[in-house]
This record gives sequence, structure tokens and C-alpha cells, in this order.
Amino acid sequence: MASSFFYSSRAKVLWCCFVTAGRNCPIPGDIRSEVWLRLAFTSWHPICAALGAPAHHGPSRPLETLRPNGITNFYWEYFQAPGVAKAEFERDVALSMRSVLGRVSSDPPASMFIEAGKGFLAERKPGQSLPSWLTEEDLRVFAEAYRRSGFRGGLNWYRNIDRNWELTAPWQDAQIHQRSLFIAGAKDPVITGLLRGKRLAEMKRVLPNLKEKLIIEGAGHWIQQERPEEVNAALIRFLKETAG
Repeated sequence: MASSFFYSSRAKVLWCCFVTAGRNCPIPGDIRSEVWLRLAFTSWHPICAALGAPAHHGPSRPLETLRPNGITNFYWEYFQAPGVAKAEFERDVALSMRSVLGRVSSDPPASMFIEAGKGFLAERKPGQSLPSWLTEEDLRVFAEAYRRSGFRGGLNWYRNIDRNWELTAPWQDAQIHQRSLFIAGAKDPVITGLLRGKRLAEMKRVLPNLKEKLIIEGAGHWIQQERPEEVNAALIRFLKETAG
């Protein structure tokens, strides 16, 4: 729902590439290197690129390109109606977090599409076991935070997708030249599904100074939580190489 950032004097780690990619083209000089986690950035118009629609700045807004391509139940579309997803998530925050963190890690790409009448969380199970990398204490902290903040802010980002598309239009086809590293899990549905190997291969077009694509076997979507030791080792190695 939210973007997370790690800053040092020499690098920036990007959890949500679509939020932060535009940061580098208008003001490229203040960021020396980047690490991209989970999402392979290949276009300034991410919905079009991710779903296989044209990535150029066409006459239609990104969300308007989905239905003509036969896509009517992608989860981003479900988030558009104000109050609907918010009410679903906030009905039982602890159960919602258990369902979201447990289901997205390595679920098939079909999990990103909403079945009619079931909502994003589908069949929530109070006794659903947690993945090995997530503890009950972790879950309690996440649930407490979202009880305070609610989900409106995160959901509003999805409702602003078309506006973000418009704002980044001047940088269509621009490249990000900072030294970069990409890390993702081999079982992440974002990698295995909508973006597939083609999108991973295309990263070099947008990130010509991409030094490595580290795909961690057995890991899913929440890569930095599932494999903290491997992710931290890669980050430290990258930072040392950048400093050198």
C-alpha cells in the first residue's frame, strides 16, 4: 500500500518504482545509484507496460486502456471506487493484513484479479497460517499501524494512476542513468505473471547502467522480508562497489 525508501549518501532503494522513477529525470544529479526491489520498471506508463498494452503516450488514460484489452477485474480497477476496498480492508484490519501478506507472496498471477462478489481478500480465513518469514508479532505491528492510519492513503495512490501518467508524460522514453541493481523473488507473481521474462529483459533499455538482476530462488513478493540476509548482503555489496 505504501512505498518504502532507504536513503544513504550514495544510493536510494526503491520499493515502489512507479512512485519514485520520475524522481530521477527532473533532478538526476542528486542521486548516484539505485536499487529496485520487486517491480521491473520498463515504462513511464506502468499499467500499459505491465498489462501488455502500448506503452506510448496514447489518446487514452492508462485505466481506460484496460477494458478494450479485455481486462475488467484487475485489482487496480477494483480499488477505484471510493470506500469499497477501504471498507473491506478496515472491517477486520488484523485479518486483512494476515490475508494480504500471506496470499501475495507466491500466489499465481490470477490472484491479482478479482472474482465477482468476492472482493480483494476473497475468502478470508481467521486461522490462516503465516508464512515462515512473518511472525504474529510482525502482524500485530502492521495491524496496529493500519488501524491508526486506515487504508485510504494507500488506495488513493491507485486512484491517481491516470494523473501520474499525465505528469510523467514528458519523460516518456527517457532513461535513468544511475548505477542500479534489481532484486526480486523467483516466485513473485509480478515476475512470473504480468511482466514475465520479457519485462526483465527490457529493464536494460530504461536502466542502461543496470549492473545486476538478482532473482532469488524460492522467494516471493515480499523479498526484503522473506530473505533479509540475502537482500542486505546484496545491498551492502552494491553500496561498497558504488563507493569504490
